[in-house]
Amino acid sequence: MTLTILVQIHKNKIIIFPIKDNKQKPIFEGILTIGITNKGPRPSKFKIKKSGTDGYLQPKEAINLFRRSNRIMIAQGGDKEMEKQFKEFLKAYQLKSESVYVCRYCLLD
Repeated sequence: MTLTILVQIHKNKIIIFPIKDNKQKPIFEGILTIGITNKGPRPSKFKIKKSGTDGYLQPKEAINLFRRSNRIMIAQGGDKEMEKQFKEFLKAYQLKSESVYVCRYCLLD
């Protein structure tokens, strides 16, 4: 099983699309909020939307999801300041990411 995470960065939130086995549809849509702490940027809230239902998970579940992933892709064109914070967050947990171009239509689908 391969797990790829596509990340779309906005000004005040980060949208996460975990994709299993290179399928076209994500498993769920996650909304991650990052807060600044003494140790740097850390996840503060993690909300998931799946099949029309919403729910909150512990922020450490987002960290576990990123650790289990084989690839973390950041969609280009997001908020630069939030992207910088997100990359600092990934670096703090020794996680690597890559920047990719994703068309608007694909992000809406």
